[in-house]
Amino acid sequence: MSSLDVPRVTYVVAFLLFATGIGHVLVSGEARSHIRNRGFTVQRLHHERWTDDDTSCCVAEAKSPINAEWFKKCEESEVKIGRGWDKDTQSRRIQVRKRLTDTCAAKWERLLEYSLGCFYYQGHIRDKFMNRTESFPYVSNVANKARVLMLGDSVSRGTWVKAMKIAASSPKYKLYGAPTNCGGFESYSANLDMWLGTCQWDLIQFNVGLHFHSEDLTEYATSLIQVVKHLKSHSPDAKIVFAQTTPTPFDSEATTPNKTTCKNFNNFFKAGRASALNEAAKDALEPLGVTLSNRYDAMQPVLGQHQQSCDVHFKTSGYQILAETDLKAVTQALLKDISKLIHPAFEVESDDFILSMRSGDAFSRVEITPADSRDEAEDLFTATVVRHDQVTAFSATDLKFGHLEYFPNFPTDAMKSSW
Repeated sequence: MSSLDVPRVTYVVAFLLFATGIGHVLVSGEARSHIRNRGFTVQRLHHERWTDDDTSCCVAEAKSPINAEWFKKCEESEVKIGRGWDKDTQSRRIQVRKRLTDTCAAKWERLLEYSLGCFYYQGHIRDKFMNRTESFPYVSNVANKARVLMLGDSVSRGTWVKAMKIAASSPKYKLYGAPTNCGGFESYSANLDMWLGTCQWDLIQFNVGLHFHSEDLTEYATSLIQVVKHLKSHSPDAKIVFAQTTPTPFDSEATTPNKTTCKNFNNFFKAGRASALNEAAKDALEPLGVTLSNRYDAMQPVLGQHQQSCDVHFKTSGYQILAETDLKAVTQALLKDISKLIHPAFEVESDDFILSMRSGDAFSRVEITPADSRDEAEDLFTATVVRHDQVTAFSATDLKFGHLEYFPNFPTDAMKSSW
């Protein structure tokens, strides 16, 4: 370096992109002068795609149990327990199956027939026949998007339907669901491989809580860990998210049921039970690197506004809140593995380099300065990135911005990238 008329320091800056924020990277006037006068090069780091280009069917093979005898037994059982049976279910099924021209969609329909059972199946076939929003829709596989599988009970199902609408236009990932109400651990043990299907997943979210009726929290924690191990054995590289148990009517004064008028009064978890399950889940799963979707805290303060009366389920507004909570956790979990991000890097030949970053209403000054160590052979200094504001300093790993746009005066479109 001493032989050069002007000292050169190469800074390599990799920005971690955060999907829910909007950030702009601006270079100060002084730094721009350095860049204009002394050259500017752009280097795009390797982009490891979320998935390969495989768009094959991920649905597990299943043999439909449905025949005339099945319909007869369903009608008898549903009428007996007072839920009733839609006599048009059988004829509607015939019409729905005639519409299925996609081989994988037909495979998914067979899996639903195997998995749903009488109650859920008649509702599914009614919605599909009438072209209404489905609770168990077929989702086609696509290339170059993260595959996100969401498993859980009926609360999770309502959340997933809402989350699908929110995330429909996401360029980052696509949501898939289980072909049934996953229920408790017994159901996971019997059916998890079928729910997971034949493809590798980038992220799997699951929930068991309202269907756990034992008082033994150690048993609960142990069972959760077994599920995580099973998920990782199927998809070793998948990120895992656990969706916490939502509050029951006894967890808020605003929703505490009336014993006289609420027929399900004795069926709900009592106050504090959901919190105890969530605490046990946190203690068991966080050491395994599992991300938690904090559904409980998102919902409990506003439970009276969003939970159905005398019910553990939620109004549409409640599922909106839960969906947003889950998607935030999904985004955070996916971003844990930065090797799978599209993260552009650029080299700047400059003595001093100052960035100003804006994310929403926040504004920060970021200084990039050479570290103590350098590679003499490559004439390369590593860089330390520190965010300065009025309160504290953050490390480089805390700098997460979405839809990153570099200063428009830079001489190449390669400086623009979005996440």
